[in-house]
This record gives sequence, C-alpha cells and structure tokens, in this order.
Amino acid sequence: MSFAIDNFTRGDQAQWGTSSGGDIWAATGSDTPAISSNKGLITSTGAGHVELEYLGSNTILNALAMMTFQGSVVTHDYAVMLRGNGGTTCYMAEMNNGSFEILKVVAGTVTNLATVTLPFSAATNYKMLLQAMGANPTWLGASFWLASGAQPGFQLLL
Repeated sequence: MSFAIDNFTRGDQAQWGTSSGGDIWAATGSDTPAISSNKGLITSTGAGHVELEYLGSNTILNALAMMTFQGSVVTHDYAVMLRGNGGTTCYMAEMNNGSFEILKVVAGTVTNLATVTLPFSAATNYKMLLQAMGANPTWLGASFWLASGAQPGFQLLL
C-alpha cells in the first residue's frame, strides 16, 4: 500500500520540507509555505495567485486527502488535490465563497464535475476531504464541514 501523510509536528521552519511520513513536499508558485506551531501555513503573495504543494512522488489509485484550514478571505480558492502531476492534471475538491466543487484538471483545462452551495466564513476552522477510488471509471467523493463538528457524509459524490 502506498500513502503519503504529514501531521506537521516538527519545529517551526520556512518551507514544509520532509513530512512526518518521510516524503518530501514540493511547491509550485511563489507563495510562502512555512510550519509554525505544528501547522502547515501558506502566506499568499498576492490576489489570484496559485500555490500547489505536492507530497511524495507516487500516484495513488485509491487515495484520500484531508485538511483542516482557516481561510482569511472567503473569495480565495482553498482546495485539496489527488493524483496531481505538477499542476497540469489532477482531481481537486475546492471551496470558494460558499461554492464547494469537485474539479478535474487535464493538461491545464479545468472541468467542474459537481457543485453544491455550503456556508463558508473567513477566520473559521474547516475540514475538507477528497477521496478517489479506481480508474475508468474513477469514483470521487468530497466533504466540507466545520472543524468543530462531526464529519458528514459525502456532499458531492460521482
């Protein structure tokens, strides 16, 4: 079984470096990733900027990505990604201004596969989950919820 994991439990540092699971984070973009107080942070360098963080180099067929995050602005995109290859091909679960979506990116072209409207506020802790299973077809499920609450069933399911 292949997996990549990081709980960010290590000293404060610039960049995310080596994960708690031993894989190395790779970044695209010019934003500033760092670890502070056992949390992975990304500080944006400007509006409309995209920062992608990749953990490990394996493509995992049956995969799950989950994050806890707090957005400073509701109109920014906050996402988890699976099966990424450097930013041009991946599946993403994304929240932006109350629109929770599953996206498929192939050779840089983004296709929205499913959308649901959910409450979303700045300065509030949330969790986001994306799961992908199988190939041809690929089963996808995504959830978004308050970090203080119980995980719901999948709000988006394909």
